[in-house]
Amino acid sequence: MSKTLVNTHNETIEFGKHKGERWTRLPLGYLKWILNEMEPAAQAYIMAEAELERRGDTMPAEIEISNHAIDKASLRVRKAWHTDRQQDEGLYSWLVRISTEALSEKNDNGTSQNERINWKGCKLVFTYGNFYPTLKTVMNDKSYKLPEQEICKIKASQTRGGATQMSNTPISDTQEKLEQSEESE
Repeated sequence: MSKTLVNTHNETIEFGKHKGERWTRLPLGYLKWILNEMEPAAQAYIMAEAELERRGDTMPAEIEISNHAIDKASLRVRKAWHTDRQQDEGLYSWLVRISTEALSEKNDNGTSQNERINWKGCKLVFTYGNFYPTLKTVMNDKSYKLPEQEICKIKASQTRGGATQMSNTPISDTQEKLEQSEESE
């Protein structure tokens, strides 16, 4: 069945959290999720593709960041975000940027499609859909060592009396030292 012949008006979705809703009223993200996760021969895939075409939308070329990944990043890797983020870069934008960097670096190196990638002090866990990868969760990479320039930035920011001296230790140890020095001030 050609997607151009499919009329999504007055048709309802028969599964999931939007069961019973019209295809024309489904959120854009849900339609894109269907295309990314379902087999192209599935009726839901055909309907989602037709509805996206009707709306004049296309699939994203980048990645999807799950809500779980955002929640875990805010709890687990907040210090890495503060260290690496660009000016006015929020957590979501930072996750998109480092995920894109990690995936492009992995692909440039020709490694296999491993779902876990260690990047900038984080373990990024991806799943791969039909069109784009989805960042599922984020964890600390305890084996990560801060680059020397980051250590210098941290030392410079601690010029207030009794700054803690740090070596090129794993980020988790450095974070503990930073927290201890902040508590002692």
